[in-house]
Amino acid sequence: MDEIVAFDTPLVFFRGYTCRVDVRHYIHPRTLCLRLLDADDQSVIATATSNLESYKLKDNSKYTWIKTWSENEGILEALVAAGIVKATGRTVQINQYGTPAHEVEVLINVT
Repeated sequence: MDEIVAFDTPLVFFRGYTCRVDVRHYIHPRTLCLRLLDADDQSVIATATSNLESYKLKDNSKYTWIKTWSENEGILEALVAAGIVKATGRTVQINQYGTPAHEVEVLINVT
């Protein structure tokens, strides 16, 4: 991942934490990476996205994949409620277990 590309994001409430969203780019392909950081101490609470190169996005600068399994259960709903992302309705199964990833449009201003 490289430099932060969004600042002063709305607060996200996830699993008892109050978070800010740290938005960066994955190196290859250059898609958006969203991480939730504790609003107080900036520790990483969760990485919301998955870099799924084989599943093409509409536009790498505005869309990304959200992983919602295991420790990320409920993260899509939290990001939608905060106005960070909007689900496109496109879901892909990404492994032999049929684990879903959801395409989202990132609504916050990303530089």
